Amino acid sequence: MCAIVQRCCALDSQAFRVCEGKGFELMIDTVLEIAKKHKGAPFPARELLPSATTVSTSVTNQAKALRKISVLKLKKILRTRGVCISVDGWTEDYTKTKFVQFIIHYIQDCILKEELITISEFDATKSQTAGAVRDFVFKTLADICISEEECADVTYITDAAATMITAFRVPNRTILERVSCACHMLNTCLQNSVNRKPNSQFKLSDERVPISTLIQSCKSLVTYCKQAYLSRRLSVAPVQAVETRWNSNLDMLVSIMRLYPELKDILQGRDERNRLPGPVDFLRAVVELLRPFKTATLALESSSMPTIHLVVPFFIKIRTHVSQPISEEFRYLLQYSALVAYQKQLKKVCDAKLVVDELHKAAVFLNPAMKGLLMYPTAEQSAIINGVQKMCGTTSFSFSSEHRSLPFSSVKKIAIAFRSFPFSFSFFWKMWIWFPVYRTVLCSAV
Repeated sequence: MCAIVQRCCALDSQAFRVCEGKGFELMIDTVLEIAKKHKGAPFPARELLPSATTVSTSVTNQAKALRKISVLKLKKILRTRGVCISVDGWTEDYTKTKFVQFIIHYIQDCILKEELITISEFDATKSQTAGAVRDFVFKTLADICISEEECADVTYITDAAATMITAFRVPNRTILERVSCACHMLNTCLQNSVNRKPNSQFKLSDERVPISTLIQSCKSLVTYCKQAYLSRRLSVAPVQAVETRWNSNLDMLVSIMRLYPELKDILQGRDERNRLPGPVDFLRAVVELLRPFKTATLALESSSMPTIHLVVPFFIKIRTHVSQPISEEFRYLLQYSALVAYQKQLKKVCDAKLVVDELHKAAVFLNPAMKGLLMYPTAEQSAIINGVQKMCGTTSFSFSSEHRSLPFSSVKKIAIAFRSFPFSFSFFWKMWIWFPVYRTVLCSAV
């Protein structure tokens, strides 16, 4: 059997791992069942196998059938539980075609789940105003038989682009709940910290140019390693930065830093030492400055557990980090002034871009482990509590700084106020009353 699989992969130019796939296994099981029905009578494989055209047509028909089942399930979820829909777009690099995907998030049996609803092409040649974006969103949902009325209680998660923010607050149309993706906000901060566009409010000053130069030098080195076949001489291949991938500049800098001794020896042997960015301590200083952004991103991008209550503490940690002085161990570097200036740039960008919603603050309060709101001053604690009181439509409960608790009726009202987030009331009640040590209380990964 092994020899047959090897020959199959060789003849069809397939990867060897194809034999480990569930689809391949299902196909073999099906063939064995057919052979059993024919009681071992020989017949040509070509008579059994369908043509590519038949397979293509069949896939389309099966997709339509599965879509009908999926839509019924989605409609039930929209009717019976809190839901978030994340709307995320990207551009295919070769044809510059824009695509938008819709993913639904909900909680079932106390487990956060997500499912891809659809992926649709966005016509970049048409108007991209807020109204056009909103029309596109609901036309795409209408194409799979989900109306705008059925999504009235849905909370949408999008990037923080001005068009996206305005799209859900178009004048003379229903205002819809929308939350900015926290990971996208972090990525926007990193992008703007090295922004050299002349009209940008965060334009990189000449004093901070060494940071931008370092990143460009690392990108050039990674490209050169691939083109000159140097990667095969390294213990691991260096990581190239990709604009659409979160924290990719940091990943690239970390990979160069780890490979620095190997790269130094190879380039020195080729008399190309000038290609090596550095010094290495300059790399390390920039990495230490950016690392908390990746830590926060990894924690907040989880799709298996709620994270909305973690947005505020991580944003506070990052603001604190970019406000602290650069370590004295890097003071001897010629680029020390550039590091200080770059840190100020990061602080400026973070202060402007890391904006938390009232919903984030309420989620912190509703998380048992953080209900003391100790990360906020006393005056702001009171404001957050007042906001939660408005959400649950009551002012009858009181709070003490030592222990904050809510009666059942108030918790139920808060659960209703948060109906557009993916958790059931029973889940919320269990987490609040019976499992106070849990750090996850409600909502979806934001």
